[in-house]
Amino acid sequence: EKELSFAVNVILTGKLHQRDCIFFGLTDGKIQIQGSQEEDILDTKGGPLTVLCWGSNSDVLVSGDCEGNVVLWGEKRNHQDTEGKADSGSVQVLGKMKVASAAITAIAQDPVSKAFVLADAEGTLTAFLPPFSILWKASLSQLNLPSNHLFGDQTTIRSIKSVEMLDKFGAKMRMMVLSDDRSYVHFYNEQNRILSIATSTPITTMTTGRFLPHDDRSCSDIILGGKDGFIYVIDPQYRVIKYINVGAPITQLMTFRPPHDDIILCGGYFNSLKVYREKDLIQEISLPEWIRCMDIDRGKDDLSVVMILSDMKLVGCTVES
Repeated sequence: EKELSFAVNVILTGKLHQRDCIFFGLTDGKIQIQGSQEEDILDTKGGPLTVLCWGSNSDVLVSGDCEGNVVLWGEKRNHQDTEGKADSGSVQVLGKMKVASAAITAIAQDPVSKAFVLADAEGTLTAFLPPFSILWKASLSQLNLPSNHLFGDQTTIRSIKSVEMLDKFGAKMRMMVLSDDRSYVHFYNEQNRILSIATSTPITTMTTGRFLPHDDRSCSDIILGGKDGFIYVIDPQYRVIKYINVGAPITQLMTFRPPHDDIILCGGYFNSLKVYREKDLIQEISLPEWIRCMDIDRGKDDLSVVMILSDMKLVGCTVES
């Protein structure tokens, strides 16, 4: 456990110059990088950061902020200092653009087309190819869908994932799946909306894994975290099924695939990290505060998780897998 001297909105793990690092997206628009040897700072020259993610090959770092700016970062290859050592500051801006008029809320990349699709707080999707060739835009506000007045009429997109699923004819299709604050999950193939499914609660977070029986094991299930404290799964018939009752609003969901069954890591408005396998709570790690953001430390051999708590403490733990 470590108390941080800076305010963090989002956290990400990964490698920089072959070093395992933690990337902190800060409220002052900077990216603080902590590695095994040194600390680096990247300045987006924008607003408070809201999203950090890797491209599908983990070779491009993408940041989004509350003012609608997106920055693409990459390493300078074979960049050395005067002593012949790799320069820790050799990270370059590949591109920067104001893509949206509202805060960026989620970003995902299609591993096939390499297009990034980003979502914003006004319900707009924007797809682009690096550095910034805009392919298309789509708006949820233009959809004529019944509103769930219990939760309001907002169209903020909370999460987005690129998922390979089977369509109603049994053919594989890669889609962008997203959730909004009006209690809907939407399926898009490029700018075309394929389907929208109403949910009983706003979906605050989303991930993928394998939890239901499938004829084709290459396809993934979509796991949803609800404001009502339930984890849901979307079955092959595109039905939303209650899966696990966590008991409090969920804000963080991640999955990990050990040699056997997938594991769900869950955080929310409770002071612990909950770990599930096949609906069973197999471990609960007590924390002094609730989890603000988290990521799996992929530089470790075991299942290690790094978290920022609501009081801005950095906590790391090992999960039984």
